[in-house]
Amino acid sequence: MARALNYKGLDQEAHEQTVIALRLATNDVITNRRAAYDAEVSGRVDEQYALRRKCHELDPNSAEDLYWLARICAWAGETELLEKWIDRAINVETDPQRRMFLKCERFILRRDYRNAITGLQQLPLEFFGYERRIDEILASCSARVGDWDSAIKIADTSHSDERWWPIAYRALSEKAAGRGTSMKEKAERLVSTIQQTQAGSEIGHWEAFYLAEGKRLLGQKEDAYNFFRSIFSPVLRHLPLLEQDPLLDIFREDPEFRNLTAELRIEIEKTRARIQELEKSH
Repeated sequence: MARALNYKGLDQEAHEQTVIALRLATNDVITNRRAAYDAEVSGRVDEQYALRRKCHELDPNSAEDLYWLARICAWAGETELLEKWIDRAINVETDPQRRMFLKCERFILRRDYRNAITGLQQLPLEFFGYERRIDEILASCSARVGDWDSAIKIADTSHSDERWWPIAYRALSEKAAGRGTSMKEKAERLVSTIQQTQAGSEIGHWEAFYLAEGKRLLGQKEDAYNFFRSIFSPVLRHLPLLEQDPLLDIFREDPEFRNLTAELRIEIEKTRARIQELEKSH
């Protein structure tokens, strides 16, 4: 029921069912994973970490839980724990392609994007990691090292259902090349496509983020931050390269972005302290 309600976009109702499910099946790993997802959606990252830690204890050979523990630690700046969890994920994973993906993820979390690219190129572009497809991750890494030609080639051949990132990368590549008119045309396309597609529907986190991206490329800062402000933390947690993602470069010099980052650091420090407390109990 919680899953069904979540698919319908009824997060509060889904949360209520998740609470009941967890009470009925306290040590069921699927229920705990559902609760971890629920905690993450609600921004309770420390609770998400605790639940994923419990899932690992219940199912120690699941690379998925270890992957999420590593990603949370990367976001919280817990480098030693990050390495511990991602190494364990690689060691327990038996599928060759997924194991390669996790090795690439380790390079990404270490900010070693060139080695990540080498590994990602060995995987099918349509292969799906735990959050997104390889084509999007590879485009992000390519753009991060300044290889916009490769990033755009990937964007142009992508058939992902996530339709916003290829348009955004095309606009950013035009900006990097100094082609302002073409950049504006692609940014306008990004904004108009989202607005048309989402007409009459509630705008989700990623639609809001890409609207902010397009608006900022068009120089409409106030509108951009009206979209970006409320979804800043969850977006930064889930971008392929976290806070180093090239999609954030257009914002970095803005006082508004620096203020949001400073506020986020307070949230991160609280989460990091809670993670450290949890680890002491283990």
